[in-house]
Amino acid sequence: MSKIRYIVVLLFLTCYYVLQIYSAPKTNTDVVIKHRIDSLEFVCRDMQTQQEITSAQLNSIQISLNSTQQICSSTVSAINTQVDGSNKLLNIWGIVISVLALLVAIAGFYLSYYIQQKAKTVKELTRQSKETEASVKRIQKNIDTNLTAIYHKLRREETLYVLNRLQQIPEDVSNCSSLLLSRELEQGDYPLLLAAYKKLLALEEEIKKTEVKNEDEDFFASLNGVDAQFDIYKSIYRVLFFQHFIGLAINEEVLRQDIIDNFKDLCESAFHNDIEKSTHELLVGLVSNEDQVKIEILTKYIIALSTSKYNDTRLYTEIISLTNLAVITEIWLSVSSQKQSIVVFAQSILDYLQKNNMTDSNLYQRVTEYISTNQQDKTK
Repeated sequence: MSKIRYIVVLLFLTCYYVLQIYSAPKTNTDVVIKHRIDSLEFVCRDMQTQQEITSAQLNSIQISLNSTQQICSSTVSAINTQVDGSNKLLNIWGIVISVLALLVAIAGFYLSYYIQQKAKTVKELTRQSKETEASVKRIQKNIDTNLTAIYHKLRREETLYVLNRLQQIPEDVSNCSSLLLSRELEQGDYPLLLAAYKKLLALEEEIKKTEVKNEDEDFFASLNGVDAQFDIYKSIYRVLFFQHFIGLAINEEVLRQDIIDNFKDLCESAFHNDIEKSTHELLVGLVSNEDQVKIEILTKYIIALSTSKYNDTRLYTEIISLTNLAVITEIWLSVSSQKQSIVVFAQSILDYLQKNNMTDSNLYQRVTEYISTNQQDKTK
């Protein structure tokens, strides 16, 4: 733009000086032309000088511009490099932050889920705790209000456990007898006890058959030891049957004779309430038997009572009252021939006959004669 401007000024001045030359007087034309030419030369030199200065300035400016451009380029390049680095760093940080944000989100979700589950667990535990507390209170209340029933139920469960154990190990009766003797067994327990006793008998026979017979002496010694041991077991079972199930056991083939032969020991081992209960159940159990069976069994039972600590009119009175007169008569004929004294039994018969206005019977006369004879023997 500066060059064009200088050229325009130069053309303008040239036109101006040409016009001056043609418009000046002819007399001084050469001088004027020379003067003008000099002026033009001066102007041209001045313009040339200005042009050179301007060119130098332009060159300087161009150099400065180039330098500035280089600096700008370097700066822009550095800035671009920094921007690229910053972008990469930002991208990296963006990825890191995104990953961290994702991890935080996952952790937050998991933590939220964990908290929810824990809250549910705590809620469930709280509910269960309340239910348990309520259940404990109900149980406690039930125990407080039904303590006796619960105690009897526990005793009953223990009794059934012992009876079931005896069916597996019948010899264990030696350890369980005290517990069973102190309990009130039910009618449904009789088959369990009977099964245990039968298993004991089978076990005894099996052991006897498998005894080693190296020498006769050793064999019989071993056999006697087995008999003695099993006699103890059977005696304990007899006591259990006598005190709890005499009415049923007396009609059992495997038990009847064994019990009859041991009436004396059974009576001696019983307590007062046991002997009364057993006597009543024996009489009830004999109801369905023939008279001859009743006579045989009751005769031995009365003899056993007369030689025991329970030689009591109350027991004899119950026997007499629950047995018909014909059986009692036969029983009297059997027991009166025995050596031991049966005065208490005889007096019980007299009292019963007098109370029921049966003094004219043959039995009354015989019993009266027995008592008189016994009294006379005592006075002698």
